[in-house]
Amino acid sequence: VVSVTLFGAYLVSRDVRRELRLAEVRSRFVSAVSHELKTPLTAIRMFAETLQLGRAPDPETQTEYLETIVNESERLTRLLNNVLDFSKIDTGRKEYDFEREDLVKVVSDALEAYRFYLRDQGFEYDIFLPPGPIFTLLDKDAMTQALLNLLNNAEK
Repeated sequence: VVSVTLFGAYLVSRDVRRELRLAEVRSRFVSAVSHELKTPLTAIRMFAETLQLGRAPDPETQTEYLETIVNESERLTRLLNNVLDFSKIDTGRKEYDFEREDLVKVVSDALEAYRFYLRDQGFEYDIFLPPGPIFTLLDKDAMTQALLNLLNNAEK
């Protein structure tokens, strides 16, 4: 009876330590996500307020500010989709939709979507992709998100 009780106490202790570690990871995740969400929101607000107050000196600058607002909105959407995907993965509800796709086009489109943001941050890049299509089964949205995450990590 004593060994069963000790074993039970050990299992409870191990489970509590695991839950505490998970709570810490979740807390750090929420903190990081909050910080990541603030960055595009701040840019969107700043450029929108500048336009609203009529402080953009010429149509070219206004267009540039609007492009920044659109790009930062898209970035914000990607970040929110990441959070939703992490939640689905954590609960085992993430489903992938594998279809025959051109990998070269998926990679090219993902890089093009991030081009303006990287240029705005002072980065340049060259794309070296095979000239023809490479068809494979993949979840286009998941692959695009993975590529954007890699670009975001490289930028940091």
